[in-house]
Amino acid sequence: ATLRSWAATNPCSPKHRQSLQRSFELIADAARSSATVADLPVALRSLRTKCQSRSIGRTFNLARSAAQAFLRSTVGRQDPLWLKTATIQTLPTPPKIGKHPKSIRDAREIAEKLGPKAGPMWLTLCTTGMGPKEYFEDGFQVQQDRVVIRGTKRKGRNRVVPRVITPVRPMLTRWGFRQALRRLSIKVTPYDARRTYAHLMEEAGIPRTRRMMYLGHRERDVTDLYERHEVTAFLAEDAEKLRALVGADVPRLRLMK
Repeated sequence: ATLRSWAATNPCSPKHRQSLQRSFELIADAARSSATVADLPVALRSLRTKCQSRSIGRTFNLARSAAQAFLRSTVGRQDPLWLKTATIQTLPTPPKIGKHPKSIRDAREIAEKLGPKAGPMWLTLCTTGMGPKEYFEDGFQVQQDRVVIRGTKRKGRNRVVPRVITPVRPMLTRWGFRQALRRLSIKVTPYDARRTYAHLMEEAGIPRTRRMMYLGHRERDVTDLYERHEVTAFLAEDAEKLRALVGADVPRLRLMK
C-alpha cells in the first residue's frame, strides 16, 4: 500500500507511473503477505530468482529501479535499506534491436517477404509514418489527397500526411504483425517503418518543417498553420516527391474497410 500510494503521487509521466505500479505489484507478489517496506530487499531477491528462471531480466531490473527510486525519494541513498537494494545485482538482458530506417528498396523487399497480409501493412506504415499504436489503436482516415492520422500521444500527433499509396487497415493483430517481422532473417521492428518514412521524406527533399509536422513532432499540424489552399498544394507536392522515390511500380494497395 505504501508503494502504491507513492507511485500515485510521484511527479512523473502517466506512462512511467504505470511502469512503477506494475513493478510494485510484482514486488508485492514476491513478498510474504505481512511484509513491510523494511522487507523490500528480501522481496526483491525473491523476485530476482523468479525472473531469472523465466529469463525475463528486464522485468526484474525495472522493479529494482522502481524500488530504488522509492527509497531514494523517501529515505535517501545513505539509508541501509537503499544500500541493501543497491547490492542486489541486475539480471542480464538481451541486447535491444537497433534503430534501422530502411531504404525504399529494402522496405519493398521486406514487404515481399512478409506476404499478402503483413506486407501491405508494413508498406502502409512506411508511407504514412504511423507508429504501431496509431495504426492499430488510434485509427486513421483516408481522403483523396491525404491521410488523417488520429494520434493521441500528444497534440501534434493528430495530423495529416500526404497520401502516397492507399493505406490498408490492419489484417493482423498488433502481436501477429510483430511476430511476422520477427520471423524475418533481418532485425526489424514495427517502429522501423516510421523511421523509414522519416528517411524517405529526407531523401525526397521535403522541407524539414513539413517533415516534422508529418511525423507529429510539432505542437501544431500543417492545417493549423497554413491556409487550406496552401496545405492542399503542400500535400500534392510532397506526395509526388515521395511517389517518385517509392516507384511507380509499387502496386496501389486496396483500402480495407
